Amino acid sequence: MQKCPKCNHLNKNQTFCSKCGTKLPEPVTTSTGKTPISKKTIVLAATGVGVVVLATAFIFTGKAMADKEKVLDSFVEALNEGNVSKVKKHLASSNKDLKVTDQHAGSLIAYMEQDEDALVELAGKWEMESGTLSKWELESEYYYYSYYEDFPVTYEKVGKTWLFFDKYAFVLEASPVYVQSDTPDLSLAVDGETVDWSYDNGEYSIGEYLPGIYQLTGEVENDFGVNEKEVEMDTYSSSYPYMGFDLNTATLIAENYISGTKLILEDLEKELDVTSGYFEFGPLLTDGSVSYRIESDTPFGTLSSQSAAIDDSTFYASLAPNDEMKEELKSAISGALLSRRAAFQELDADKLEFISGDLLEETKDDLEYSIDYNYFYAGYLNQIGIDWENARLTPVGTIWKATVPVKNVWEQSWYYKGDTPSIQPKEEEAEYELVYSEDGWSLTSESYASYIEPTETLDFTRDEQNEVSSTEASISEGQKNKLSENGALSLMENYGRNYVYAVNWGEPDDLDEVGTADFKKSLEKTILDYYDRDITESFEEAEVTSLSENEDGSYTIQTKEVYEIYHPENGDSEKTFTGTYKAIYDETNETWLLNELVKIDTVNSVDL
Repeated sequence: MQKCPKCNHLNKNQTFCSKCGTKLPEPVTTSTGKTPISKKTIVLAATGVGVVVLATAFIFTGKAMADKEKVLDSFVEALNEGNVSKVKKHLASSNKDLKVTDQHAGSLIAYMEQDEDALVELAGKWEMESGTLSKWELESEYYYYSYYEDFPVTYEKVGKTWLFFDKYAFVLEASPVYVQSDTPDLSLAVDGETVDWSYDNGEYSIGEYLPGIYQLTGEVENDFGVNEKEVEMDTYSSSYPYMGFDLNTATLIAENYISGTKLILEDLEKELDVTSGYFEFGPLLTDGSVSYRIESDTPFGTLSSQSAAIDDSTFYASLAPNDEMKEELKSAISGALLSRRAAFQELDADKLEFISGDLLEETKDDLEYSIDYNYFYAGYLNQIGIDWENARLTPVGTIWKATVPVKNVWEQSWYYKGDTPSIQPKEEEAEYELVYSEDGWSLTSESYASYIEPTETLDFTRDEQNEVSSTEASISEGQKNKLSENGALSLMENYGRNYVYAVNWGEPDDLDEVGTADFKKSLEKTILDYYDRDITESFEEAEVTSLSENEDGSYTIQTKEVYEIYHPENGDSEKTFTGTYKAIYDETNETWLLNELVKIDTVNSVDL
């Protein structure tokens, strides 16, 4: 068989190729005589084979290194594996003076790990940069990499390998870094190495850096010692990243203007004389690493503010009550609250204590309202919780004021004459203002507050509030079973709303909240009949026209009620009824319930 040198077709013994017509070489005849092969011939043959093998390996290796897609796949695989050395092999620097290190490779891997979408979208970006995509693929919506378009790692040809093959790498684009600070003459270091800088208008230019995560340290020495701050410098985030330092001038605003007040920087062991309520000093770190307090000489002795960390360039300080003053304020607050409770239960303004000024006048007005409108109070103070962390003391001229946030826990009820006081737990949050006089501290105002976190609580028992009031006496005498006109009206309004629910949904049980079992049973047939006939109703209003007590303790309630009725056969109408009901007191649930519908009449009907 002979192989065509042009098309590689195998031919039998013939002169020309049967496929392409090329003249075939003369067939080689083999001699039957055996000629010995020399050692030289064997060496030459082996050398030729080795050259061929090396050349083949050279070609295939070079082609593999120049294959854009294979390089990209290898890089993405290395990132997925988190293999620092493999990733580093694929990286190059846009700045010949900046070498790619293991740190750069490691920070790139860390970036991909913290952003789950980054690697997928960046692979699309790099594939587009490789130029291997078709026009259709370039226009495909599959590659949503616009968010990462400016990501400082690009896929580029960076030269030749072995002079013959293109070399591709992922180039880290170096960018200038500026450190923003209002503090001049900073000493700056990146990853522990001091860097040179130039300063212009609040910005330090510290040179170019490859994309990565670095530790940036700033240091300044002044009257407050050495101020040092370390922040993370992530140069992936921007081509021109700005690292903000809070080495700014600090501003203290104090709620007092006491001559001789001192600002004490506790961690730095520095004291500054504060001559007014607005005081600037610094530069100083305001990142929470320095704590402070103010101290003043007052008529109550030397008082200090709460110790706090400076975490902003402007911060506030107020004097806090000392232990002796706390006891006086606790006594005034609890005394005022307990006296107000007693005054409202007895409707007696003479029982008010530890209350003065506008709050006293307001409280007396509220007492007059209760008397005029038969509006009564019953209750007990269970607990007061005081937030001493936010209590503050301030001088206003020659007067001293204390502001104290307090959370109160009560059991109490407000009710009209004849109603049943239903004592329920209640929490109140308030900020009390107290004024000091020769008679001691007194409560002068209260305002709503929120998010109060007490640091001390005081508990009170009923035994400590055991003065028998007219309210408590009326309860003990059984007068709690009196039904007032307001209570009767509330009962009838609830009945009207529940009744229409029962009719519209065919559920007589909707009357359980307003009526006894007998009352519900008396209306059950009507409710189900209306529901079966698709009659629906809407409650408009109710009025109690008469309320009278019966000998057995029940009440007769006469009403006027208005409903809209939607009838599938007779049409829609608004009807006004007069009704007579009997109500009894349910001892178990401590509430009034309707027990009997005595009479109901239609007095007016208007077509809708």
